Amino acid sequence: MNSQEVRAIVDDSLGSATSEVNEAFNRWALEPYSELRYTWDKKTELIWIVAIISEANIGIGFSENGYEGLNLHWGLLFLDNSYIGSFGDWYIDLHELVIDCGYI
Repeated sequence: MNSQEVRAIVDDSLGSATSEVNEAFNRWALEPYSELRYTWDKKTELIWIVAIISEANIGIGFSENGYEGLNLHWGLLFLDNSYIGSFGDWYIDLHELVIDCGYI
């Protein structure tokens, strides 16, 4: 997977989102880049960072495998550590994550 493929997934995921959600996400969006992050049991997982909410030091990440192999592909990630976060930080839908994050 490369950054263009991830960007296409982002665009597809927000295709039916409201204008408010799209505007918020577009303020935070960046060219996707990948990084390895640790799971709770110290395994590594490739995560694509697709946006950064700079005022909160939080990134929005995409995992092709989903959080712990579940259908939770979109996550809120603290940028000051290298962990994937907890179950409650991951979402099935990017639209839902943007609404639920509290920054729009």
